[in-house]
Amino acid sequence: VNHRRHRQFIVLSGAANWCRAQAQELLPGKRTTWISEEAPAGAEALTARQALSLLGGELDALVFDAHSGFDADAFGAVAGMLKGGGVLVMLVPELSSWADQAAAGALLPQIEGYAAGDCKHRFVRRLSRLLGMFPGLALVHQGEPLPVLTVETGIGQEPVDAREQAQAVAAVKRVATGHRRRPLVLIADRGRGKSAAFGMAAAELLREGRQRILVTAPRMDAVSALFQHAAASLPWFQHSRGLIALEHQRIEFVAPDALISHPRTADLLLVDEAAGIPASLLRKLLKSYSRIAFSTTVHGYEGTGKGFAVRFNRVLDQVTPQWQSMYLDQPIRWAADDPLENFTFNALLLDAEPAAYELLQGASVENVMVERLPRDLLLADESLLRQLFGLLVIAHYRTSPMDLVYLLDGPNVSVWVARHQGMVVAAALLAREGGLGEPLAEEIWRGRRRPHGHLLPQTLASKTGLRAAPGLKYQRIIRIAVHPALQGRGLGSGLLRQLIDQCRQQQMDRVGSSFGATEQLLNFWRRAGLQPVRLGLRREASSGAHSALLLKPLSEPGAAVYGEARRHFLRQFPLQLCEPLRELDAGVALALLAQTGPREIATGELQELGVFADAGRDYADSLYVLRAFALAECALGRLPVPDRKLLMIKILQGRSWQDSARLAGLSGRKQVMQALRDLV
Repeated sequence: VNHRRHRQFIVLSGAANWCRAQAQELLPGKRTTWISEEAPAGAEALTARQALSLLGGELDALVFDAHSGFDADAFGAVAGMLKGGGVLVMLVPELSSWADQAAAGALLPQIEGYAAGDCKHRFVRRLSRLLGMFPGLALVHQGEPLPVLTVETGIGQEPVDAREQAQAVAAVKRVATGHRRRPLVLIADRGRGKSAAFGMAAAELLREGRQRILVTAPRMDAVSALFQHAAASLPWFQHSRGLIALEHQRIEFVAPDALISHPRTADLLLVDEAAGIPASLLRKLLKSYSRIAFSTTVHGYEGTGKGFAVRFNRVLDQVTPQWQSMYLDQPIRWAADDPLENFTFNALLLDAEPAAYELLQGASVENVMVERLPRDLLLADESLLRQLFGLLVIAHYRTSPMDLVYLLDGPNVSVWVARHQGMVVAAALLAREGGLGEPLAEEIWRGRRRPHGHLLPQTLASKTGLRAAPGLKYQRIIRIAVHPALQGRGLGSGLLRQLIDQCRQQQMDRVGSSFGATEQLLNFWRRAGLQPVRLGLRREASSGAHSALLLKPLSEPGAAVYGEARRHFLRQFPLQLCEPLRELDAGVALALLAQTGPREIATGELQELGVFADAGRDYADSLYVLRAFALAECALGRLPVPDRKLLMIKILQGRSWQDSARLAGLSGRKQVMQALRDLV
């Protein structure tokens, strides 16, 4: 092992002032970045929140000060930016008493109705245990001598074996120059040079005459390394954030949802950190762009390559069966078996995996045991914690280290699992919300207060005008996940039914959830009796989906407010379809309108529809009756799905004839008009 390219990890444990003074003594003359609320005067310093803006950069030496709280997201971000041969110094309180201090924890926001003492600091207890025993780090308690630095900052001490990265660059270029519809997926841990390979390939393609390379990712910050490596090869181009350009040639960042809503021509589309983008959006990108390459982090700060493979490989097989993949194993930034990388993976469970499928094959609704897990058990049983978190990560497109903190310490969070022979096959996280007093409820209703941790009652009060909503008691299902090898066996629905029964026994007024709306998810929740009461009017930039809020009443007061919320939704949603939700996916819109009750069409209106069908009346003169007809048929679901989608996009959403034709697979206005007359 090339230890000279390992990063040195030193932990100073003691009083804050002592730790900060020793860190200065340990790193004299080195260009050091401090992540601290109280960095020394003159130091290059950032708060934990500001540290996330560093994503994609490289650091020589780093001090991470946890005396004001350990920010798991920030640590996960900056640890991956330290160069091989660099030094990370972590400052922590005395390990034996850290969890008992008021500032312990990971900066969880205060949840209304819960005191600071309600947080049990399980995350910090586990972290303290790891720091006290983990091989490869140097732990120094207050009063002990400082270690001698065994490495020198600078990755250039040893030549880096970049053959694997060169192969990746060549593979990316082949996507742009070879046969169409043969996408590439680059898979690797952090520090393996995926983003650099993307950047170098993009630059080489421009030098060879290609005109436009598009780049997308969950956030623009995630592609800073890509743009840095591209810029280094194109010094004569103009560089700005998210853009490298010269005359007609450019490398340009575009958000995922914008690539779909306003398609662009490109020689190549590069999708970086693809695991942070939902498979439904990736499918649309795959269909819209014939030359596309994806990269994903196997064990990453956001998203997981394993989950990406589970969710997206099926899509690739269906849409572009000749897709290719490449796995990058050799670290570029540091040497293999790096102690800091090993610790980060363990501490933040970046390498957590669900139970092996071989142990679960016999699992069914009839033979699994559903139980609420005491979270102290998760602290005591590392294997169980890894199974649970690995499953949650795979199931959700956007998971961060902070989710591990909420899992262990969220004061209003409960954890439920379905187990087969002791192994976790399905899991759910619930958050208790509501039960807020009248003065605060009034402030929420007026839009003056937004207390953290009460998503359902706050949204219902502030967005739909329900004054009584904050006073009711809710269980919000934050996540529900089924082992990918066992999906389709009814395990998720079975777990959800038992959760609803438990919520009823706890005398909750309502159970609900909020998520990025897709047809599949909406149908899953509706089968359990949860109905939509609100749809967010803006797409999430990372998912491209609108957030849906669904509820099921469990008590008389809950039913009264639920009924009011449902009526409000059914009044508003059809009107929103033709303005802010005009570009909502037609399948999602149909799923939201389904089973909303029969709508009466008067005899006279039926006669008018007959005249329209016989071409005796124009479309514009029939809009009122056509809209009544479209709402009725979309609610009842009697027509075939393609016909209902045409009613949705043209009549209810009011899209242009050109867009309606494109979305319906028709050639133009004349064909759309005839299709409408035929189905009416």
